[in-house]
Amino acid sequence: MLSKKYRIPKGLIALTIKRGFSVYTKNLTLKYLPHKTDIPLFAFVIPKKVSKRAVVRNKLKRRSKAIIKNILNKIKDNHSYVIMFKPSVNELNFSDLEKEIIELFNKI
Repeated sequence: MLSKKYRIPKGLIALTIKRGFSVYTKNLTLKYLPHKTDIPLFAFVIPKKVSKRAVVRNKLKRRSKAIIKNILNKIKDNHSYVIMFKPSVNELNFSDLEKEIIELFNKI
């Protein structure tokens, strides 16, 4: 699980989505924006179009946080990252989701 110090405050989520740079894969979108802290900050946006069941959306968040925790040392500091999920992400297992997230961060 990703610790709380790596989470984006609510006001910064909207700012990152609105003014941030974008990177896309088939199932995910990454918005990122430089900021003044010396650690990377993360948020995950999973709309109800992905699944109406909160259990499924929470599972995707937990998996994503575990993946980010594993690759944290490869990610640039001083940026806020918002990972947005598309409805097609439901079909991915853990290893495919991990490949997609790594692909997103390699595109930056």
